[in-house]
Amino acid sequence: MPIQTVSQLTKTVTRDEALDTLVQVLQGFGFESTSWQSGSVQRTLLEMAAEVWSQVSGTVASIATGGFNILATGEALTQFSDSVYDNQRILASPTRGQMVLTETDGAGPYVFAVGDVVSVESSTGTTFRNTTGGTLNPSSTLTLEFAAEVGGSSGNISPNATLALQTTIAGVTVTNPAIVPTSTWITVYGFDQESDARLRVRNSNKWPSQSQARPQDALVFLALEAKASNGLTTGITKAFVNASNPQGPGSVDIYVANDATTATAQQVADVDVYMQARRSTSSLLRTFAAPTSPLTVRGTVYITAGSDANVIGAGVQAAVSSLITVLPIEGVGYAPGSTGLAFSELVGAITSVAGVLNVSLTLPTGDISLGGTFFLLVLAQDVWNASGTGTLTFTPI
Repeated sequence: MPIQTVSQLTKTVTRDEALDTLVQVLQGFGFESTSWQSGSVQRTLLEMAAEVWSQVSGTVASIATGGFNILATGEALTQFSDSVYDNQRILASPTRGQMVLTETDGAGPYVFAVGDVVSVESSTGTTFRNTTGGTLNPSSTLTLEFAAEVGGSSGNISPNATLALQTTIAGVTVTNPAIVPTSTWITVYGFDQESDARLRVRNSNKWPSQSQARPQDALVFLALEAKASNGLTTGITKAFVNASNPQGPGSVDIYVANDATTATAQQVADVDVYMQARRSTSSLLRTFAAPTSPLTVRGTVYITAGSDANVIGAGVQAAVSSLITVLPIEGVGYAPGSTGLAFSELVGAITSVAGVLNVSLTLPTGDISLGGTFFLLVLAQDVWNASGTGTLTFTPI
């Protein structure tokens, strides 16, 4: 039997594929294997062997893909990154910030220990628990630090959000006003667990970071490595380096962003602190939030008759959002000298959704070029939402 290729080893053989192969092998030996009825001893033994083959091939595929940065996913990529690159997946981190308890009925005093108070944001149901304690006197206020109970960016709510106490306390309300002179109540931004795509980029850029000269890939690695530690609040997921000497010989500019939005001023400042401490002593370095290039998607999506347009619409929204999320700041190369998002990739994302037969787009009508620059492609608005105000229409045929 010939040695299998990597592509063969990383593909799971289905039960039906295994059964077809076994039948063909037996036919080659002269057996009338196609005449065995379902339920017969011979057919049952073949089906058992096919099931075992399929399960074993799945195990082999999991082991094989786990040995490649471009193929490994999930826990396998976590272990591969740690053992080969000494890169640990960045876990989700909770939002932290200041909230104000106000007593208006003249009741109290109320003494709060750490963990006594849970604040709930009304639109998402995100909950925050106090990490500092204190005494709330009658007709007064008390500022405490709160942390989201679940790690992730969902805790990065706007200041003056609609909040309520999970357990009502007579006369007491909770608010999250901006901390003067800033425009946010947050002291440490929450961010989601590092995605497979981001971890792969950090892995591929790890070794250049060991160079004293700090080549371009190394700077990308360092920018993505900056995380919520030692006072840093960054959770940026994308970085692009302009190494064309923007300030003169040896100078670079770094543009940073999140999955689908540009970086905040605080994130830019924190990444810059991290980068300045690690740059080559002979280089000049500046950090910026990546400017955005809005993408509007309009047209008609043709779906199978009788299918649920809401379900398919949600799937299309998720597929397009995922495509934008993994797109680098500068886009990808699709033509000589041009980068951005290929029209075929966008169409492919939409038509990959179950129930979609075809799509006719009026915007865009071709490849979306970012010109090899540092623009972050973002959706100008949702392509679909439950209220029906999205920019795609869904037509059954």
